[in-house]
Amino acid sequence: MSASLVPTDLVSGPSPETTTDSQNQLQITDLAEVLQLLRRHGYSGVSYHTLSLYLGLFPNTIRVIEADHRGDTERCLSECFTKWLGKADDVQKKGGPTIYSLVSALRRIGGENGVADGIDMEKHPACKILACHSAQQSVIAAALPQLVIVLYLTKLIKEMILPTNVQGENLLIQIKEAVCNDYQKLEAFAVILCKVKATIEIGNSLLKEYSEVFCSDDLVVMNDDNGLKIYLPQSMTAQFTTMRLKFGQTFLKVEKCIKEKSPAHKDIKNILSYYSEDLESQIAHCEST
Repeated sequence: MSASLVPTDLVSGPSPETTTDSQNQLQITDLAEVLQLLRRHGYSGVSYHTLSLYLGLFPNTIRVIEADHRGDTERCLSECFTKWLGKADDVQKKGGPTIYSLVSALRRIGGENGVADGIDMEKHPACKILACHSAQQSVIAAALPQLVIVLYLTKLIKEMILPTNVQGENLLIQIKEAVCNDYQKLEAFAVILCKVKATIEIGNSLLKEYSEVFCSDDLVVMNDDNGLKIYLPQSMTAQFTTMRLKFGQTFLKVEKCIKEKSPAHKDIKNILSYYSEDLESQIAHCEST
């Protein structure tokens, strides 16, 4: 294959979105499992050449393998993945030998989305949940620049970048990688989306699906006055209980203070009116004695 036939995005340098922690990388001993995974989800191996390029192997490396095993697609596939797992050529620059890199490459070569989705569903259900919201990707991406700080603090992105210097699409790529590497990051991302008006429904939907898959026995459903359902982790109920107790204790303290030294009725009325306009009509009928 001549250099001119190599896709231009295959020869680009490393990007922060494609680096992956070594602890998530596959080893050469995982070769049989990786090949079985591909077969299990219907990968024929015919496109191994293009797939290997997207995984980071050099054209010459693939040519040598093809020359040694001419006409044997299965053996060529096996040898290419051996090189991939061995981190040959530019494999590390393409994200290293990880399931995330494999799924990404399968999607990019075209015609293998079914294989990619199957692997994603088996190995990374969190990725599948996020992928199901691809139709809303533009809405999510538009909201992300204003969330750079919290995304960085929750380790959903790798760098702190000024909102004016970053595009939401690039942030979303990093978030998808973070979710792929750690499914719990999906919950963190959903909670963050719930803080933005434009994405609160998406966040709640992600949180619900996450809870159903990863903690079906750990789900709390809350309803507001408009019938909107809000899905929260069970662990948060303890925090709400503590807040309610503190709130109740505050009222007890206020009651005690009033009994010990009662303020003027006028002051009490003003405070209650300031607290809630809905009380004004009732306060107006209160006796001042």
